[in-house]
Amino acid sequence: MCAASTTRSFYKDLPPVPAGEGLCDISHHVSVPKDWCIVIVDIVGSTKAIEAGKYKDVNMIAASSITAVLNAVGREDIAYIFGGDGATLLVPAELAFDVACALYGTRELARDGFQLEMRAGIVWIEELEKEGAAVRVAKTEIAAGVYQAALSGDGVTLAEKIVKDIERGRQHDIATLFSPRALASKPADFKGLECRWQPLNSRNGLDISLIVLAR
Repeated sequence: MCAASTTRSFYKDLPPVPAGEGLCDISHHVSVPKDWCIVIVDIVGSTKAIEAGKYKDVNMIAASSITAVLNAVGREDIAYIFGGDGATLLVPAELAFDVACALYGTRELARDGFQLEMRAGIVWIEELEKEGAAVRVAKTEIAAGVYQAALSGDGVTLAEKIVKDIERGRQHDIATLFSPRALASKPADFKGLECRWQPLNSRNGLDISLIVLAR
C-alpha cells in the first residue's frame, strides 16, 4: 500500500482508516519499515509514584515526552501512543537523533522538576524482526485532519522488555546511542503542553479502569 513512499514519509503517506472502521481491525495494519525504530519512554517506579499520589506528575512527564518530540520533528512523520506512565513512538531513522534530544531534555525535566527517573530507549525494527517479532501500525482519522495511531505485533512488547532490561536497556538508551553533550545541545521544547485534568465524579462510589490485552 505504501510502496511508492519513501521511508521518511511512510506514516505521513499511510492512508487513514475511517473512524467508523475502528483501530482494532488488523487488516488495516501494515508493517513498519526496517530502517524505522520504536522508541520506548517509561517512568521508572511509576506504580509506587502513583500509589504515593504523584499520578499527575507521572502523566505530565509522559505527555511532556510526546510534546517535546512533536515540537522537535513535527507530528506528521511519526506515530505515537500515550501510555499514561510512558509513551511509545515510531520514528524514521533520520529523525532518531532529534527525537533523542527531545527525550534527553524531558528526562532532565523529570529528574529536576519532579524527582522522577525516565527511561528512554531506541530499538530498531530490523533488530526486532531478526528476533522474529513484528511491528505493525494503522492510522485512524478520528476527526477531519486529526489522526490516531494503533500498533500491533509482538515487537512492541519485545521493545519494551529490551529497554527495561538492565543490560540490553543500557545499550539502547539514548545517552548510549548518542553523546550526552550532543543531546544537550538541542534543548527540549515543551511549547503547547497543557493540563486539562478534570476529576471524574463516580456515580456509585467506585471507578474502574479496564485495560484489555488482545491475544
